[in-house]
Amino acid sequence: MNSLIACKIPCFRLALSVWLTATLYKLPVAAKGVHSQASPGYRHFWSPSGSFGGWIARQNTVVNERHRAVLTEWLAEVSWDWNLDNTIAFKAVNYLDHFLSTKPVEVLARFQLVGIACLRAAMGDTKEKEPQEKAEREKDLDPARFAYISDRTYSASEVEEVTAVVQASTPACLRSGPNAKMFLRSFWYRAVMSGTLSEHEMHIYTVASFLLQLSLLDLECSALPASLAAAAALANALELFGKDAWPATMRRYAAYTLPELAPARAKLAGVQESVSADHLRQIWRTHHEGHGYEEYRDEWARALLLIACPCSCQ
Repeated sequence: MNSLIACKIPCFRLALSVWLTATLYKLPVAAKGVHSQASPGYRHFWSPSGSFGGWIARQNTVVNERHRAVLTEWLAEVSWDWNLDNTIAFKAVNYLDHFLSTKPVEVLARFQLVGIACLRAAMGDTKEKEPQEKAEREKDLDPARFAYISDRTYSASEVEEVTAVVQASTPACLRSGPNAKMFLRSFWYRAVMSGTLSEHEMHIYTVASFLLQLSLLDLECSALPASLAAAAALANALELFGKDAWPATMRRYAAYTLPELAPARAKLAGVQESVSADHLRQIWRTHHEGHGYEEYRDEWARALLLIACPCSCQ
């Protein structure tokens, strides 16, 4: 422990890295890969047949679905720690799933490195579009910074090498296309601008955002089309607070009917009821405990209760 203290690694990042490493190695290695009945229509260009999970399973026998969930939660936590735009975590998980569907992870000890590289690639693609000074962008993407959060398990050169592999193997349409969080923001903006919701009803948006990020831990939910996942998360949040689950404004804008949302809504509700994700839930709860408007005190209390632990969305 003294050697770790000497490295002057911030407690939070050290805890993340140690927790991830310990958890990954507690999990059984998948003898036959990941098994999931995800939507076969997801991202057609790299999953032309069979289930999404099955496509990953054909490439990987070392990494299983639980390993992926642990790494995904860790990436989300790093994103919060670094105060990144929330869409970056979604982009990074998209890159991770694409990588797993096309390339094998030969050794479990390298899996965290793949996740780190996906996060770095996602940040790079996002920051290219931001009005940021070159020096600041290079500092944010410094490979040594990413090696640091692994408790220096990997070197900066390894981070740079695997990032290049991720960038080269990820299709341009996936790198530039909208992800689920982007769709949710668009839906929320439309609901507020149309007068369907008040901009002060942020408890609804917060719950929808949480359900959407929690769903990243589940491979089957991650296989949903991005717009469908976002619509389902918003519908569940609306209904939780006694609103019309899918009002006319959203039906016109998002082109989904309420029955079409039902299977995806059930999947997201199932994840909320069954996935512990203690670290992620604690971050969300801590971040939002001081938020809210006085007139929505009860709604915020209910939102925080849902975030705190697995429970029904009803």
